[in-house]
Amino acid sequence: MEHFRKVPAVVRASKVQVLNRVRWLWEDLPDGYDSFWFLDIYLAVAAVRFVPKNVRQQAGWYLYQTMALYQMIIGLLDMIYALQNLTDVLAAIWYTMSFFAILLCLVKHYIVLRHYEAIHELRIFLNQQSFCSGDPAFDGKIRKRCTVVASILIIRVKTEQEILAKNFELMMQTCLEENFFGSYQNSNRARKQFWDHTKNHLKTVLDQQHELLKHLEQLKSLVEPLFFFIYYASLIIVGTVFVVILREPLSFMTMVILSSTTISALECYFLCYLLDSFKDVNETITDHMFCFCSQLPHSGDHHADYVDVRATLMVVGYFCRHGMSFQCAGIGDISSAVFADLVNISYSVLTFLLNVL
Repeated sequence: MEHFRKVPAVVRASKVQVLNRVRWLWEDLPDGYDSFWFLDIYLAVAAVRFVPKNVRQQAGWYLYQTMALYQMIIGLLDMIYALQNLTDVLAAIWYTMSFFAILLCLVKHYIVLRHYEAIHELRIFLNQQSFCSGDPAFDGKIRKRCTVVASILIIRVKTEQEILAKNFELMMQTCLEENFFGSYQNSNRARKQFWDHTKNHLKTVLDQQHELLKHLEQLKSLVEPLFFFIYYASLIIVGTVFVVILREPLSFMTMVILSSTTISALECYFLCYLLDSFKDVNETITDHMFCFCSQLPHSGDHHADYVDVRATLMVVGYFCRHGMSFQCAGIGDISSAVFADLVNISYSVLTFLLNVL
């Protein structure tokens, strides 16, 4: 009886904890708070990763994973039975696609576990919030906007990129303010202060960019293989499943199938859109660098500083524009145009199957 008396208190404590987490989605996060807590819940629900704290949790986790294995075995048996009895071609297509979707989930499972160490390092880096643009209001606003979808690593990395772009913009405005050029031409001290300040600020910004690019490489090693399987799976599933839906009478099950197929296509589109947005932010950073290059003041006594800073900005700007891209085997750079091609090819598959079956 004593155990049951404690249940309401435990429920109230859990409720308060959940409400605090939800409230923090719209408020500034406290120091040291892990904004990726929902990612851990999602991975556990998906039977991907969970760290048991005791023997009972470990036993429950093994049982939960066994249920997922049972579902896979049932899907395999359904597919084998449907292929052995080809009296219903549409049923054979549906069961084959269902098992194919289960295999895709297992592939995603493997890729995430294989790259989990890189994911963990990226989470630590993003939770530190070490980047600062020089405008605290901008930094707080953009990070607060991002907390609603904080479980998505790509969006958080893009947020840090936007802060870095703002840093370049403010650096250019600070170094090239309106009343600067008059004092630069007339004062040796002003020229020395300008180049010292510019090189120090530029070094800080480039160090931040180097750190961000290092984590982007880790993210790239995770995203590219994931997108490869998501894209080609969507290529096969979307057109094929729509054949089943169009040939079968409308029912609750066909609506579920349609929803699942739509989500699969949207997953591919969402990745294409996010990776396209990376290019937009990189393009903004490049524009700031080249604009800064064109406005750098020149003087004979600081010619070496002028050449050094200008060359650095041009090299880094060129790398930002061309050096960092996400690619997929067979389709090149990942962008929104790739999703448009996916829709066209899926439509071709759909019309072909409708004519054949």
